[in-house]
Parts: sequence; C-alpha cells; structure tokens
Amino acid sequence: MTGEDYSSRLPTEMMASIFDLLAQPDVLRVARVCHRWRAVARSLPTFYAHLALKTEDLDSLPAYRQKLEQYTRRMRDAAGAGFRLSLTLNVQWDEDLISDDSGSYNSRDTHNLDKSMSTLVHQTVIRALPEYLASIIQLHVSLPQICFHNLQKSLVRPAPELQSMTLDNLDDGDFDLAIDLFSGHAPKLTTLRLTNVGLRGKPSVPALSAVCSLHLEYYTDSIIPHIAANFPALQHLTIEDLDSAEENAEDVSLALAPCCALETLVVTLGVVERGLPVALEAFLNAQSIPRIYFRLYYGYDGDVGVAVGSLLARFHSPVHLSLYLLDETEKDAVPEPLLVHEIAGRSGYPTGSHLVIELHSVDNNTRLTILVDHEESPSVVGRVVSSIPNLVTELNLGLADEEDGQHFTSLPQLTILRVYLDTLDNRYGWEIDVFDNHGPAVRCPCLDQVVICTSGRYGLERLQVIRAILREFVLTDSARPRPLLVLQGEPLPELVTSPLLLSCVRGITVGPRHAFSKTAECCSTAHVSLVSG
Repeated sequence: MTGEDYSSRLPTEMMASIFDLLAQPDVLRVARVCHRWRAVARSLPTFYAHLALKTEDLDSLPAYRQKLEQYTRRMRDAAGAGFRLSLTLNVQWDEDLISDDSGSYNSRDTHNLDKSMSTLVHQTVIRALPEYLASIIQLHVSLPQICFHNLQKSLVRPAPELQSMTLDNLDDGDFDLAIDLFSGHAPKLTTLRLTNVGLRGKPSVPALSAVCSLHLEYYTDSIIPHIAANFPALQHLTIEDLDSAEENAEDVSLALAPCCALETLVVTLGVVERGLPVALEAFLNAQSIPRIYFRLYYGYDGDVGVAVGSLLARFHSPVHLSLYLLDETEKDAVPEPLLVHEIAGRSGYPTGSHLVIELHSVDNNTRLTILVDHEESPSVVGRVVSSIPNLVTELNLGLADEEDGQHFTSLPQLTILRVYLDTLDNRYGWEIDVFDNHGPAVRCPCLDQVVICTSGRYGLERLQVIRAILREFVLTDSARPRPLLVLQGEPLPELVTSPLLLSCVRGITVGPRHAFSKTAECCSTAHVSLVSG
C-alpha cells in the first residue's frame, strides 16, 4: 500500500528552500523524482551540469580526437536536457605525440603538431561553444596560446548567465583579451581569473564591467595600470607571482587611477632591489584599501626589508601590531595564495614556517598582513620596530626566537601587551630565553596592561617566563603606575597569588580564554590618541 506523498502539499517556495540546502549533485538527483520536483530544482542556481575535459593522460592523436568529440556530445546532450553548463576545458599536448622510436623530433614537426592540434580543438569543442554561451554559468579554460585566437572568436555572443570564468594561457606568449568579448554583455560575470592573458588600457573590455573578484597570475606590474579601467566594480584583487616590468623600473612618478570599490588586495611577489615594483607602489598610493595581504620573498637582487619599510611608511596613526610565527591554527585566516611559496626555514623550524606581521590602523580600521620566510625574520622585525615605534599602542607578540626579541628598545605609546606563551615554550625544542639576558628593558612608559595568553591549566611552571616578560617591558623604577597583569585561561591559584608576580604589577586578574588567535582581528577599533611628550 503506497502512502500519500505529503511533499506535494508543500508550497513551491518552501520546497525551493529545502532543495537549496542540498549539495549540487543531490539537486540533480531530486530533479529526477517527478515533474514538480524538477521544475523546482531548475529554479535553483545549483541546477547545472559540470563537464570537465582533461587530456594529460592521452598519448595519441586518435585518443585526443575521441576525447574531444565525446566532450562535445556531452555538452550537446546536457544543454538539450535543459541544464545550465559548468565547463572546464584543459587541453595540452607535448612532442611525445610525434617523436619516433628514438624519441627524436624537430621544430618543423612541432609546428605541424601545434597546428594540427589547434585545428582539432577548434573543429570539435571551440566551434561548438557559441551555441551554448547562453546556458554557460562557469567557463574555465586552459589552452596553449595557439588555440586562443579561435577561442576568442567563439566568445563573441552574449553570455547572460556566465558567473565565473578562468582563461589560462599555458604558453609564455603575449596577446590581449578581445574588446568584443561576449559582445560586451556578461552582466552576471563577477569572478574572473586570468593567467598570461593581457589587458588593454584603452579601450576597456565592456564584458568585464561587473567583475568584483579578480585573480591575476604570472604578470609583471605593467598589468596594474589597466585594472581600474577594465574593472570598475572590483572589490577583491589577487595578484600572484607578480614581477617587476623593466620599462617601469625607474618611473617613480607613475600615477594611477584608483579602484574605488576595492576592499581586499592579496599580492605575492619576489621583491626587487628597490623594494616594491613601481606600478604596484603607485597603485597602493592611489587609494586606501581596507584589507591588504602581502607575501614577500626574495627576487633577483631584492631586499625584503626595503619592501616592508615601503609598506609601513603608509601608516601615520595609532596601530595595533601583531608579530607571530604562522602555525596550523592560524593558516585558515590567511588567503591560500600566500601559503604557496613555502620553503624550509632555519634549522629547527618546520618546513613552510612564516613570520606574520599584521598592522591594524585604529583610526580607519584598515589592516595590513605581511608574510615572510622565518629565516628573514630578524631583519624584517628590526625594520618594523624601527619604522613605527611611536605608533604602536597594542602589541600581540608570538615570536619564538631570541634574535627577534632583540629589536625592541622603546615603545613609548604602548598601552596593552599580549604575549602568547604557547609560541615561546619548548614547542620547537628550544629553551625559553627570548626575553632574558639580551640588554636593557624595553621603554614602555604608557603600558597599562600585560595579558598572558596560553591554553590549558598552568601554574608555577610558567612563573619564570612571565617574570622575564615583565622585566622586559615593565620599568620597576618608573614613577608611573605599574600595569595590570591579566592571566587568561586556567591559571592555578598558586600563580595568581605569587608574591614574585605581585611585586612587579599593580594587580593580577584572571581573564576568559578567548578564541586562539594571535592576529589583530580581535582588537578594539575605538579611536586611540597618542600621548604627547
């Protein structure tokens, strides 16, 4: 006996809300249940067919032809069934297709292969694209440059549903994105990734006017002057593996138009001798960007310290400064491109260790996060501390090396100090000597609060390192009031009532254990005035 299908009584809007909670493959499955469910599923953005074409494992021309023709049929069938399309086309080949038994080939053979393969790709997949542009919501293409001319000729019809696009030129050649891309009509195209695909400055590409998230990879800074004109709605910009263009190297007077809506900038680059590439520095000078991430590593004859100094020179108001070694706990808060260039750190550090420098400008709530390899940290920390000592009002400290601690001499505006003991203990097999025996105490006449952050229960085993921190930052012979000591987490009574600690501070309190984060994200954004004198 079959029971009544009560789901048929649900309003269409309620069913759509339920289906919207499903993963994309499950949306396609429920669409097969009945006509009504299919009608509801079709209204959801996740109702699409994802078709991927990859050719890395093919070893003969007939195999390529078969794979390409099969993909073209799948496109036709999915579109004919009423699906929106998400297409991934990754087609590449190498000389192994034409080498003889000895493995040899010549340049003429290579040229003929490239011509034959580009013709095959065009006659199968690329020539079919215009028919389906109205149904495509995602288009991700990786092709040799010889295929891009035909590809762009096939992308001249409007793409009213396209939301995301990747164009990856697998070669090192130079060509520009066509001005008539999608006949200027791609109103939903908000996410774009370009690799080795050029942009004109004038005229701009109208089809890109709605893009709010842009990822550029393997470019020189000569691309930067063309960004504002082509992407008026840009909010999030990532530039990965940026290099310096020789033609801009000495143009220190370069001025650029701002991207007025830009909220986030992520850049990875090998620094040049003068620090930052000229066009990038001009781009930073053209606007105030709320959230900036930089991953700096040595380029040819470059100086990471100079680049850091150039970035810090933009700060003129009170800042909250965080200095810490990136670990697994903090990696989720860092954009993925910044974690690509991982190298083995100094002896004793795990591979991929990074020093993180974060500055939070209190007046306008802007943030700058810089990652460098830990082996460069002593010189970089020195540059930071010497550049902005009079601006730091809060310091979040999670360094774990004596060399890094030596740079602190005077922080005249510092009011709150947070120290993360889990970074300073024997986690990496070192003794705790970061603050001991390396010179006079840091001058912090305005220090009002020292916060000790750690996990779990702790007692007198932490006494010596806490005393070392206090000796480093608290002037016991100063006429100013001593700071309050806040022990976060679960300190034992024996530590909270220790006479040795009480003699260094005006009091000890126990604070709640906050979410473990060494970044300045949790800092107050209230205005802070600098103390004169």
